[in-house]
Amino acid sequence: MDDMRLGESFNLDGQQYEFMDYFEHEIPARICLIYELRSQCPDCGKPFWTSASKRQIKHKNVRRRCDAYVKPGVRVNKKSSKRK
Repeated sequence: MDDMRLGESFNLDGQQYEFMDYFEHEIPARICLIYELRSQCPDCGKPFWTSASKRQIKHKNVRRRCDAYVKPGVRVNKKSSKRK
């Protein structure tokens, strides 16, 4: 996770994310890198984009579903996913 490169992918609890880009965000007294990620919604299978910091990725606090299937606080059920 420390040396993420464009186009590389990683697996987070069975869901594949692809590292597409990054940008800097200034927080008082420091600069934080925000990563732009692409994945597929486990409910409908459509690709979606999300962004997360390195800390969010480390603590598995990354968006898992597309806008149409947003369910805050509900875990993704790996067995019933429609993803191919």
